Amino acid sequence: MSWAQNPQRFFRGRWHAIVIVALSTIGFTAQNPLGLVARNQAVAATPKPPMGWSSDLALDECSRLNDDQFIEAADLLEQSGLKEAGYRTLVYECGWEGGSEPDGTPTYYRSVFPNGPQEHAGYLKWRGFNLGVGSWLGPQICVRTGQGWATPKVKDPRDLQQWIKTVAGWGVSYLIHRPCDMATPEMLQDPGWSSDVDSRYIKVQEAIRAVGVQDKLFYATGQWGSSPLAQQKAANSWRISDQSLVQWDSFIRTSNGLVPFAH
Repeated sequence: MSWAQNPQRFFRGRWHAIVIVALSTIGFTAQNPLGLVARNQAVAATPKPPMGWSSDLALDECSRLNDDQFIEAADLLEQSGLKEAGYRTLVYECGWEGGSEPDGTPTYYRSVFPNGPQEHAGYLKWRGFNLGVGSWLGPQICVRTGQGWATPKVKDPRDLQQWIKTVAGWGVSYLIHRPCDMATPEMLQDPGWSSDVDSRYIKVQEAIRAVGVQDKLFYATGQWGSSPLAQQKAANSWRISDQSLVQWDSFIRTSNGLVPFAH
């Protein structure tokens, strides 16, 4: 019997095939996306590290700074859209600190903070920015030589806790500490050098905790990307490369240093 003589039989078989194909398709369509979602759960959002701008190498003469230069940097972050993207911390790494008083209170240059650092930090906060500062907090362990630049002599603060308390009271939310200015892997892995560097970090960390500002003052250390991996894993924030210069090659080098941590 041909299909023309029994059309119902043909269409019944045809619909069976269509139903089987349709169900199979629906089954695969329903399972695959769900399976993919189950296997590829989105990573939970984590807090962003402090991001922003640093005066180190961005401004040529650390000894000739003024507040207009820092206000201009804030303006550029805002106008370029970087502020909206999260770049809100302005770090004054050098040229602001004049030493310390007998009681340990840090002194500052009026050219950088003409109305005082507390008012300056308040102004930045009003604009949606945070103030960060850098300091050696004592004599430089790794003195630069043969670079046409003399390492300034810096004394230990007479009272480290008073120094930390004062800076936090100004409204500073980010402190970068670099007692070893020109670190190398060989230097940092040498027991003699590394113990001196680590002891300085530990003293500052203990002072921050003793004052009770560990939740207000972000403590960053900088070894130009030379820190051993074991020490990096124990830190909250560390450098992955040398300081970024106003050069494309420098930007590429910094980006390459980030690759191992981005996967």
